[in-house]
Amino acid sequence: MPTIGYQTLLPHTGTCSALSRSLCVCYRAYFGEKVAIYFSWLGFYTLMLVPASIVGLIVFIYGLATMSMDVSSNEICDSSDVIMCPLCDIRCGYWKLNSSCLYSKVSVTASACSKCSKLRMTVK
Repeated sequence: MPTIGYQTLLPHTGTCSALSRSLCVCYRAYFGEKVAIYFSWLGFYTLMLVPASIVGLIVFIYGLATMSMDVSSNEICDSSDVIMCPLCDIRCGYWKLNSSCLYSKVSVTASACSKCSKLRMTVK
């Protein structure tokens, strides 16, 4: 193995992956096998997070697009005369149900399970 200097590795720090095997050889020569395996695993793990993040982004955009069609959120937002009991025993007053409209819409957007349960209810 040739001797590799630190200045050779510095511009490429953190780029060791399955796509750059020659750089992994350089890490192995400079740091040793355990560190080279760590950087290889880190590159592979980061590369595998990309498809999961793309799927998550698609699901989030779908949730934003279908947010206005959710039945339960629309019922909460449209109920102007429903008064709820206080949330605590001391110093909490009554509150209107439609004050939680934004929270219900955000929770529907972030939850994919609510979409599945709504789909199951329409199938029955």
